Amino acid sequence: MLKKFAFLTGIVFASTSLAQTTSGHTSRYIFSPSGFGLEKDRAYLNVYGPMIDLQYGLTDNIAIGFGTPYFLGVYGSVSYWTKINDKVYFKTGLLAGFPSLSEGYGVFPFAVGTYGTPDNQLSLGVGYVRIETYKFDLNGPSINIGGYHKIQKVSGFVYDSWYLPQEETAIIASSIRLYTKKNKMHWNIGVASIWQNRRRPYNLLLGYDWGRPNQGNLRDGIVDGPNPNPDPSVYSEPIYLLTTWKQWEHSFIPTITFAAYL
Repeated sequence: MLKKFAFLTGIVFASTSLAQTTSGHTSRYIFSPSGFGLEKDRAYLNVYGPMIDLQYGLTDNIAIGFGTPYFLGVYGSVSYWTKINDKVYFKTGLLAGFPSLSEGYGVFPFAVGTYGTPDNQLSLGVGYVRIETYKFDLNGPSINIGGYHKIQKVSGFVYDSWYLPQEETAIIASSIRLYTKKNKMHWNIGVASIWQNRRRPYNLLLGYDWGRPNQGNLRDGIVDGPNPNPDPSVYSEPIYLLTTWKQWEHSFIPTITFAAYL
């Protein structure tokens, strides 16, 4: 469970500072960013429980930010976004930080493309996550898919997913987004499923070592057959090979996030 929490922390750390938008809240899904950008002199505050992130539009295409993941570290970020056409947007950037309680660092270069409108959009992002601390390492490429679809004036459906091939770990999340009356703040309320392909020990039955009745049922440690000896007077000892096999494990975590467009 601790490793799953650390992985989720790494994903949030790697993505939380990347949400800026020309349309307020439509830049962020649950954890991942979209291709929309923050206008000059506008700010965006994100809160994930004890995690706080603040972004500021330095220009109409460049944003900077800083924050703290669960008060376990600090980070800064910079991103650049551009509009390709009326329905295609692109963003790229870099996040870097370090833990406050131990030695280490974290970096996350990324790129994300978005197709659609602020009310109906789909994004595909790629990046490389590198987080190294005393007790936790995360190193490898990342792929994320996210989307948002407006339901009513004050609500919408939002989803995103992350996959780290080298870690064989994925997060699949979905939420209902609820806006305040003035459309300056929103809440995402939903659930995230964490999937991890982990190796587990497994005893593989190789066969049976048949005893020698004339030698006091002594065995020689060699497989004599796939099944016990049919002679009930002959002792048959199973021989196992200790190996490992992979198994997908998953758990569900409720998610509640808050954001304010300033």
